Amino acid sequence: MDDTLHIYSRVSTKEQSDNNTSLDTQRTSGIRCSEHLGISYKVWNEGAQSSFKDDLDNRPILVELLGQIDAGNVKKLFVWNTDRLSRSQLTWSMIRHKLKVNDVSLYTASDMNPTDLTNAMDDLLVGVLSEISAYDNKLRTERFRIGKLKRIKEGGWIGGPPPYGYEIKNKKLVINEYESKWVKFIFERYSEGISVDVIRSELLKNGVVTRRNKPVWSHGSINALISNTHYEGYYKMTDKKSGETIRTECDPILTKELVNTVRKEKKKRSYNSNAGNRLGSGGNQRRDYLLKGLLVCGSCNKLFGGRYFENQNLNHYYCVSGERKWKEKGTDKENKCVKSKRNLKINITDELVWNTVMDVITNSVLFKEDIKDEILNNSSVEKGKNELNNEERKLKKIDKELKDTENTIVELETDRLLKKRTDAEVEKIIKNIESHRVDLEQRKDSIVNLINGTKHSLKWVDWVNEFSDRVDSLRNETDLTLRKKFLDGLLDKIIVNSDDKQTHSLRLFFKIPYIDDTLIWNDDSDRSKGYELEQGLKSMVIDFDGKNYPLKKSI
Repeated sequence: MDDTLHIYSRVSTKEQSDNNTSLDTQRTSGIRCSEHLGISYKVWNEGAQSSFKDDLDNRPILVELLGQIDAGNVKKLFVWNTDRLSRSQLTWSMIRHKLKVNDVSLYTASDMNPTDLTNAMDDLLVGVLSEISAYDNKLRTERFRIGKLKRIKEGGWIGGPPPYGYEIKNKKLVINEYESKWVKFIFERYSEGISVDVIRSELLKNGVVTRRNKPVWSHGSINALISNTHYEGYYKMTDKKSGETIRTECDPILTKELVNTVRKEKKKRSYNSNAGNRLGSGGNQRRDYLLKGLLVCGSCNKLFGGRYFENQNLNHYYCVSGERKWKEKGTDKENKCVKSKRNLKINITDELVWNTVMDVITNSVLFKEDIKDEILNNSSVEKGKNELNNEERKLKKIDKELKDTENTIVELETDRLLKKRTDAEVEKIIKNIESHRVDLEQRKDSIVNLINGTKHSLKWVDWVNEFSDRVDSLRNETDLTLRKKFLDGLLDKIIVNSDDKQTHSLRLFFKIPYIDDTLIWNDDSDRSKGYELEQGLKSMVIDFDGKNYPLKKSI
């Protein structure tokens, strides 16, 4: 587009927007150039972008402009000077090459005549000027670094927001009267052995907001605060280039004694936490059963439990609802589950269910097809598991915070009734808490939906990874843990009914319709034409007398 002058503008820092290289100045100069040429113009405004990272990663407008240059849509380009495009030697070399191969005329504010980069002399001149610009930029950066180090050595602040408890005056840290009071409060409570959770609740109750005006303090914020050296009167900064570490004094908020007490308490808590990890949970472990969590009473819809006493020759599954209700205070005997008339022998029931499931899976075409598909499409499983674990941790924290907010509101209302706080004070704090609670509930809903939507599929893929290559050899597997994991991946539940004192009826519910599924060839005489899978059923019934193998199997 030869009749359009493309004006690219950028400032490297916010301060430059106020001097003679401001965005408005660059734009005005570009428009004046277009008027001089007698053509229209288009402005490409990058805005304020730092020159310390002078590449294309933080220049979306420039990237788009370069794309138009490659497409042949830009033939005339205006910049205030070449360092507006880039001060980086590597980046500028790439841009200059693009301008050259696409025959783009370059205009600058200092010269309304075009620079023709296909001309050897013009190209050399632009190269020399860009090298000078890059040198100036390096000098400027070095002066800034040296000036910052000098300021810090003289007691100045290193830059950025000050730590909680301080504010900046005359470029130095000074104590903030209100925040410093709560810094002392946090350290004192921690030194007394009070947990971080309790400290967070007390801050919430007192309406103490974080530096970002959040009503609830995070664990990380409090742990970072109690590790901060500023409160004992100093801070350090290490210069990345020279490796020099500078220690600067500031006004202390805490006594050395309190700081040392907190350090010892923090070390003690860290040791106890690690000791717990080393020792493990320990304790007695209850006996596990193959069908634990799968057997459900068809009468009362409660799970079956298991008993195993080798010395008494006692091993059976039984409906636990009657036992539990009988133990509940004030419960009538009639409320016990009386329709589950007989218990199930553990060893016989386990083998019956195991062999029945193995028969179904061995004969299922759909199962084999599912296994194949999951193996072929299993590239992001680990990532999905990690994300799921992260979401579950977030959910646990949110539930705890919701509980804490409820308790805090109750305490505040109590303080109001006891006249410990004014109505206005309580209302202000509760308003902040209510706003935070709404935000928590919205986040919780989102997390729950995500967890519910992915947990089942991830569990299935994890199961496939473990069992896909060993299904054929599993029938004779004796390891209880392995058997149990295999069944849990296939079965939703097993409904148990006892129609009389002799016979049991087990209805097995599969998660996927594998029972009696069928493979149908599109052309039985020419199997290269493929096949269709006809799904089976999800449930089947087994009748047996509790002593022998099934009397009858039915769908």
